[in-house]
Amino acid sequence: MEKKEVMTREEIHDFGVQLVYEEMTREGYEILGANPSLATTPQIVARKDGRLCFVVVRTDVYPNKGKLADERELLYTQEHAERNHATC
Repeated sequence: MEKKEVMTREEIHDFGVQLVYEEMTREGYEILGANPSLATTPQIVARKDGRLCFVVVRTDVYPNKGKLADERELLYTQEHAERNHATC
């Protein structure tokens, strides 16, 4: 029987960022920057209709769902968006 390779946590996250990036591009967003690193927040910075957008991507494997690490990460992300007049 052939051995199946499992994606690492980082590979799964990178794949998730790629999917969101591609969908945003199709939806007409101008991607200003993207970084799949788990240590970076937000992973994608984009603009549409003159509005700056910060996108945080969190991934996991079924049956789990990606989520922010904790409330501090959520607050940091919201404050960072507000300081830059961005939608998060």
